[in-house]
Amino acid sequence: MLSLTWRLAAGCVLMTVVLAQAQNEPRPAAVVNGVPINVAEVDAQLKQDGLDIPQSDVQRRLRRMEALGMLIDKMLLRQFLDKKVGSVAPEEINKKLSDFESSLLRQERKMSLAEYCQDTNQTLEQLKEGLCDHIRWNAFINPHLSDAYLEQYYKENQDYFDKVTVRASHIVLRVTPGMSQTDKERLRSTLTEIRAKLISEPSADFAELAKKHSNGPHASRGGDVGYFPRKWAMDEAFARNAFSLPVGAISEIVETPYGLHLIKVTDRRPGESADFARIKETVRTFCSEEIRHNIISEQRRETNSAITIDLP
Repeated sequence: MLSLTWRLAAGCVLMTVVLAQAQNEPRPAAVVNGVPINVAEVDAQLKQDGLDIPQSDVQRRLRRMEALGMLIDKMLLRQFLDKKVGSVAPEEINKKLSDFESSLLRQERKMSLAEYCQDTNQTLEQLKEGLCDHIRWNAFINPHLSDAYLEQYYKENQDYFDKVTVRASHIVLRVTPGMSQTDKERLRSTLTEIRAKLISEPSADFAELAKKHSNGPHASRGGDVGYFPRKWAMDEAFARNAFSLPVGAISEIVETPYGLHLIKVTDRRPGESADFARIKETVRTFCSEEIRHNIISEQRRETNSAITIDLP
């Protein structure tokens, strides 16, 4: 719900639904800046994910939308790298492919490229595209990740690398896609009144008010979302505010793509102090991933009117 996982239904990107085309015309599942993503690619992505369990129609539809979301993100990043890096020479891709094949043959379970593709439900061409993406991403990101930059990133995110966790409860009022500003302000006023009650009345119980007012799936247990780390598990605004609070404190109103929240921190586990020099490569990985996520989010915001969806 609150994680960084891409959800089309959460309203992270405004999509324009395409009117159904003539029955005899092939139609893409989506078009991103004029580039189509075919329905077959969505099915291939689902097959590559390898989730083979019985699903309801609703679950199957959600899985297809999630797979399409992943493909849209991949397309947006490729279009960004087209501008920032350009193309990769075929010989460089072939060398990377050869190196990858050598690494497969050195593993305990030796396998060929063909066997690897079969195991991962992808074609050789899809594997090459993935390697090309990897080469171009490294060409873009590596100049940004100096030791000084990584150390600063580590200091700014030390709670995460020290494995500090907090436990929090929240009262959330859902903001649905297309909700008017008037209705949104009405929700904000309701939360403001609830917060004033919690601050001014010692007898006011956060858990009971969450059960009464919260729209989220945690309402029945008083809004308790359990323990979570500083990054990746929850929406960034939610996590940032929770980690800034002392135990027992109640936040101001926090807005996420899911809705408007009041957050109460109920516990904090200190974790263990990490040594930057020893975990520098881990820091590099997470820093790179966060930059990737931020780029894709920015591309969504910039191109939302140029993304259309017509997934059957």
